Parts: sequence; C-alpha cells; structure tokens
Amino acid sequence: MNDQRFSRLIPVIGQDNFELLQSKHVAVFGLGGVGGIVCEVLARSGVGQLTFIDGDDFEESNINRQIGALTSTIGCPKAEIMAKRALEINPNAKVDALKLFYDGDLDLTPFDYIADCIDSVPQKTALIVSACRAGIPIVSAMGAGNKRDPSRFKIADIYSTKVCPLARVMRNRLRKEGITELSVAYSDEEPSDSDTLGSFMTATAACGLVLAQKVLSDLLKKEI
Repeated sequence: MNDQRFSRLIPVIGQDNFELLQSKHVAVFGLGGVGGIVCEVLARSGVGQLTFIDGDDFEESNINRQIGALTSTIGCPKAEIMAKRALEINPNAKVDALKLFYDGDLDLTPFDYIADCIDSVPQKTALIVSACRAGIPIVSAMGAGNKRDPSRFKIADIYSTKVCPLARVMRNRLRKEGITELSVAYSDEEPSDSDTLGSFMTATAACGLVLAQKVLSDLLKKEI
C-alpha cells in the first residue's frame, strides 16, 4: 500500500499498529447517521477489510445527518454508496456491500469486530445475541435521536447506562437472552421533549466517533 495516503495517521498510532489495522475485518451493521460515521472513520484509519450491511436506500429526510446522503444518492442503496465511498478513501481496502436486514442467517465468523448501528430493536437484539454467542467482539450504538450535546456520548456497559430509552429496552431483552455484558456508545443527556423523533448531526456523529474509537482501540488492544 502507498502509505502516503495515511502518512498523517502513522505518526500517531505507529507503523506496527497501522499494519495490524490493515489485517483486520470489521463489519458495520446499519449505515445511518451513526453507522455512516463509523464507516468513514474505519476507512480513513486504514482498516484493511470492511463489510457494510444495511437493507435501506437513502431518502431525502436522511440528508440532515447521514454522511452518505446527498441529492445524487437519494434512492440508492446505503451499503453500495458507503462501500464506494470507502474505496475512494482507500482503494487498497477490500470492501463488501450487503443490502440486507440482519435476520440471524448471515455468518458472522469472518469478522474480527462488529459495529452495531442498527435502529430496529428486534434486528439489533438478534445481532448482539448472535455475536456474543459466537464470541465475536461487538460494540452497540444506543439512542442518538432527540439529543443535541455531542460531549455527553461515552462508552459504558449497557447495564451501567442511564437515561437512554433504547438502552433500557435493550437491557431487558438481553437479560432474557442471558447476555450479561455489552459495550455500548450512549448519551446520558435527557432527550428533547418532542412527539417526533428528530436528529441533530452533532449528536449522531459524536456517537459514531465514540463507537469507532472503541472499535479501533479494541483491535489494537490499547487506547489511541
């Protein structure tokens, strides 16, 4: 690989760690406001193999927060658009796009790490349970909707979270499945009082950045 593309990254993480990231395969499930940022960070950090999974197409209402949503991409599959974007960033990466919603059938064993950015509670539960039972590291995004403060996002065990309505629902589901621990990216900010679930890019992007940092740190087995 022409390391000039990553010449400003290597002084920060070191050549050995960069080469380690090149050898890893990370899957991102859910490519919306949070997941799109995760894809971007992983591609720009030199992760060598990426698989992007989402069954949706981009819609006009995604433009306020989703990095892949443009006038030119409305109606296009999110997985394909994000895969093309990743290859524009790093043509030497191996990037696969899967247009599907996770239903438990996809083999997870090829992945070194899973970033769960799915919105659907049943799909999210199925993915987390499958990954945990297969022994594959996973970090899961909790709710970023109706939040505004990017500084409130952090990594915690799901059983230590507070305020987040999605985390509360997921705790109950995972407890029934016998899942006793799970790293999540969440915010302890009280969501705004609105009848409509809204989104603000500073919040969704912050959640994605915090989650991507967790993935990279775990892959390198050190804080970066």
